[in-house]
Amino acid sequence: AIPEAVGGKEVALRLYAVPEYQRLKADITTARALILKKWPRTANGRLSNACGKAIAAKEPATRRLAHLVQGAEAKALMVAVNMHPHHIVLLQHDGFVSTIRLDLRAIERSVFQELGYRLELEEERLQIDPRAQFLKNRSKSEIARKANAGAGFKELYAS
Repeated sequence: AIPEAVGGKEVALRLYAVPEYQRLKADITTARALILKKWPRTANGRLSNACGKAIAAKEPATRRLAHLVQGAEAKALMVAVNMHPHHIVLLQHDGFVSTIRLDLRAIERSVFQELGYRLELEEERLQIDPRAQFLKNRSKSEIARKANAGAGFKELYAS
């Protein structure tokens, strides 16, 4: 993913040679190894994430750490949903969509209080394309027209 993020393979190769990058990579590798070494194991040696899903100890270290992080993300999403069950309408792997603007700092505080994880939420306001409503209405009318084609006159009532 790094070559794609930085503009290609050649740029990535130059980045990999930068001493600061090499030190950061070494720090991450050391931290990952320490987390995986200290993480509690099940009776058969598997690692369970915050949601109780286990992964085999033989999996690569990168996969095991990703599994643990995904469990923490899922639990953090649960905290947000429990705080705003009527406003959060879509969950994503590391975020959510709400119908109103939420107090992100309050959610962050709750995640820390309930789970002990510090996280920082970012907000992006989604704008609905004005053509989307036109297309939605157009689709409904086309469906209705096709459904009623050749059906003759009927009275419809709404209740």
